Amino acid sequence: MIADVKAKVANHERIGVLADMTAFGDLTFRALLKEAQYELGNLFSLKRFPCEAVVPGTGWIEAMASVANALVPHCEIQCFKPAEYDRALAWAGGFEGAPPST
Repeated sequence: MIADVKAKVANHERIGVLADMTAFGDLTFRALLKEAQYELGNLFSLKRFPCEAVVPGTGWIEAMASVANALVPHCEIQCFKPAEYDRALAWAGGFEGAPPST
């Protein structure tokens, strides 16, 4: 997921993110730590991500998204149910100045 985000950010000043975490029920602690290190290392760049839609696979991912929403001032994080995927995608790409959808 990090490589995909880096590629998009290389071409756009700001991007919305849709994180479909439904298949991440068995996310390892090491993978979670790697993601946290990346985000902390890029904390000041997070203003380039005005919104992140999360489709959690488990309750703990939804709880982590809620905590992250409170801690990251430049990014609004909102959770959606798997059945709301299209709505989540529209929300993540609907911020002012969003790149055109492809």
